[in-house]
Amino acid sequence: MMPDLLPIPDLRDEQVLRRIAGIRPYRLGGIRLEADEQTLHGRLLVHNYGHGGAGITMAWGCAEDAATLVRQYAMRGVEVAVLGGGVIGLTTAHELADAGYRVTVYAQALPPNTTSNIAGALFLPAGVDWGANAAEQDVFIGRLRRSWARVEALIGEAPGVDLRTVYDVDATDNHHEDRWLEIGLPTEVRRVDELPLPGAPRSGKVYRSLFLETPQYLPWLLERAIARGVRFESKVFASLEDVRTLRQTVVVNGLGFGAGPVFGDSAMQGARGQLVLMKPQPLPYILQHGWTYMFPRRDAIILGGTFEPGVLSPLPDDVDCTRILSTHRSFFAPSLTEHHA
Repeated sequence: MMPDLLPIPDLRDEQVLRRIAGIRPYRLGGIRLEADEQTLHGRLLVHNYGHGGAGITMAWGCAEDAATLVRQYAMRGVEVAVLGGGVIGLTTAHELADAGYRVTVYAQALPPNTTSNIAGALFLPAGVDWGANAAEQDVFIGRLRRSWARVEALIGEAPGVDLRTVYDVDATDNHHEDRWLEIGLPTEVRRVDELPLPGAPRSGKVYRSLFLETPQYLPWLLERAIARGVRFESKVFASLEDVRTLRQTVVVNGLGFGAGPVFGDSAMQGARGQLVLMKPQPLPYILQHGWTYMFPRRDAIILGGTFEPGVLSPLPDDVDCTRILSTHRSFFAPSLTEHHA
């Protein structure tokens, strides 16, 4: 007996809110998270950047490791500078404050004006290198597991955090690979020969994963850091000299894409992502189909997407965004065509 088909989105032109783009902090080789005592001439510098499209996914596990590195070098009560006001900077500042450090975040922007705010955000390690060898991949998976545990514990406490059902359609360009589903984090994983989606029969997987609505979650994270005594100062970092002017003897680099030019990291490529935002609709599921995805939120339906390494324009491209919209319309055809007739 066939299950009832899922409701479909209304993707008419009049439902489009806007088109947006952002530069994911994609780094060849993966996340850089390490202590550096050379760059600032004896002062401790902890790097925590290069999370690609998985910043919100990896933030808590990486923040824990960054705080551990600081504890190995500096006693409680020491002043620490955190560079960057996106999800990595805010989460790291939160962890350092909880560990007893006096934290100041230096950032050009804070939520809602950061790249992190553009994210969907489904808990999914996408658009990030897992590591060049088995040892590095084990470290990555360990951080991923700890991040999951931290975010899962926020359900019911942090606004915009919950578990969602994901319909992951088989595709040749799956960007997260099956290993994501094999490490025991997404729950209720099952394979189905025919997903309950309109149109031609499609095989795939169904599972439950964490979802964070950034318009609610990031302001909450900011307020939580402030409540822990974290201070904030506006500052632009254009070069290493700007970092050297800071008074703190411990600095954590969470600049994201900006870490490349400031610290001379040629592996920091960046990758543009583009989205089409539709008027909100009460859809009870998330759709994944390679780099095509649909995330229903309270404020909008997020339609993606693109992953464009080396493309550094923060502006959306009309051709790409039209393709995103038409791809989703085609995916739901013929039911969508009939629905809009």
